[in-house]
Amino acid sequence: MLTSEERLPHLRLVKFGGEPATRKDVELFQRHCLPDCFLYNGLASTETGGSVRAFFVDHAMQLTGSVVPAGYAVEDVETLLLNEEGRAVGSDEIGEIVVKSRYLAVGYWRQPEITRTVFVPDPSGSDARIYRTGDLGRLLPDGCLVHLGRKDFQVKVRGYRVETAEIELALLDHEAIQEAAVVAQDDVRLIAYVVPTRLPAHLPPVCCRASCGRDSLTIWCQRRSLCWTRCH
Repeated sequence: MLTSEERLPHLRLVKFGGEPATRKDVELFQRHCLPDCFLYNGLASTETGGSVRAFFVDHAMQLTGSVVPAGYAVEDVETLLLNEEGRAVGSDEIGEIVVKSRYLAVGYWRQPEITRTVFVPDPSGSDARIYRTGDLGRLLPDGCLVHLGRKDFQVKVRGYRVETAEIELALLDHEAIQEAAVVAQDDVRLIAYVVPTRLPAHLPPVCCRASCGRDSLTIWCQRRSLCWTRCH
């Protein structure tokens, strides 16, 4: 484990991929690595054979959100965002991340049904194929992709679709929270379990409020390692 003052002078590149990177990861990078070191965050999977999006971070960059963007397009790969009906969503709207490329994996070994579901031919008739990642994302106006977690984690609460990953990221944006996990209970409420960065004995029952779009998250902290919250 790194100490607060320890530096990594020989590193020139820190590469992330596979899991979403957070602003706290960037803060650790900027604290422990020298200014000539860069952080590379990419969106990649075994099915795509490499990165389909790329985002670079240096020591001067200050992120405004709680998650590091998956980044911008790379050569010979097209990334689309589709809704439930398979239509492209607009800018700043959430959709499933779909990769169109000639260089995708052939399929899953001895799993033809899953292969046919996930890998589909290009409707336009080109020699490229389409891979449905099962991940959710949002495309910013400048073309930068933000990864929002798995589609499987999308839940319905009181008839509304909710991306629990967005709420978890809003919670992680608070300095008092180290880890967070959000679940739906009985389709009527959301409950978040959080691990605080520190929990002094004198902490009052209601310790903080976090903003998540138009909703407000009130966090009741127990004097343990776990906390819970309800979304109003």
